[in-house]
Amino acid sequence: MRYIFALFFLLFAQCAQATSLLTRELALGRASDAAQNESWDDAQNQLKPLLCDNPDDCQVLYDLGVASYRKKEYAPAYGYFRDAAAQGGVSQKLKLQSLVICTESSLSIYSPE
Repeated sequence: MRYIFALFFLLFAQCAQATSLLTRELALGRASDAAQNESWDDAQNQLKPLLCDNPDDCQVLYDLGVASYRKKEYAPAYGYFRDAAAQGGVSQKLKLQSLVICTESSLSIYSPE
């Protein structure tokens, strides 16, 4: 009986994890669609809940940085890009993109339009 309970618990944990990953992927897909349509508010609305659940998700941080940058919200964009670049396990390409745009964001914060 103890083994059946343990097996049930493991199966439940796997289902919960799969549901979480599916929810993440669906939200990322909706955010991507919004970004392609340049609906930056919609993109942010899809991404912010993901960041609450996974504050170290470098892809979500980067995408929020892009949406903020496109909305000319340079200070938040800078923070998102900085945090994305600082995450362990982030790809070199994403890290470089984050650092370059982070630099552009910091310049935009202090330069008049």
